Amino acid sequence: IGPLAPLEHNVTFVSETPGVSYDKPNPMAVAHGAAIEVKAFKEGYHSKVMRQASVVHDMTLEFGLLDKKPEQIGAFVKFDNGTALDTRTNLMWMTKDFRNIEGRGLNGWDEARAWVAKMNRDTYGGYRDWRLPSLDEYQAIYDPSRPVMSAANKSMGYPAAFEDGGGKFYLSGVEANSDNVWGISFRTGGSRPWPKVNGNRNTTVRLVRYGQDQNAKTQ
Repeated sequence: IGPLAPLEHNVTFVSETPGVSYDKPNPMAVAHGAAIEVKAFKEGYHSKVMRQASVVHDMTLEFGLLDKKPEQIGAFVKFDNGTALDTRTNLMWMTKDFRNIEGRGLNGWDEARAWVAKMNRDTYGGYRDWRLPSLDEYQAIYDPSRPVMSAANKSMGYPAAFEDGGGKFYLSGVEANSDNVWGISFRTGGSRPWPKVNGNRNTTVRLVRYGQDQNAKTQ
């Protein structure tokens, strides 16, 4: 067995949990003649060699979650796949919103609906039944203590289990009329109709799904 050597270049890390990206671990390669065995170390994860190559700089690894105890934060159970389960309603939420993930605000309701389809194609968190919340579902998770900070560095009423850096005004899946959709400010908790064609840097969505619908989980 040859000496341990850092594996630093042209390494592809493929998640077993679609929609989840991980920081690049610190892999170490062990040379066995022409073959390469990779040992990658990241707390809480296991690794699997998907394809071996004769050079250290051409290796694909697959990282998947180990069975780790989820974190209980208030009424929410926060998982490592970017989701949190509200134990009061059995609704599972994305802990990041459109603003977190895309780095900008929504351009309108059409883009919000298209993003739902995209997250389901990508099986975010391992699921493919994400949807836009109703206004009532948004209102049920609003926290008036405003424990989380937005991308604009303002305190927001997202649950503490959710990530900092999100938007302010959330569009629902419920139409107010042919031109408007209901939305809610997670700064104030107030709701109002929002023009479907309007969007700005603070407009966003956070998707939700029913927590017990295991048929929608990818295998």
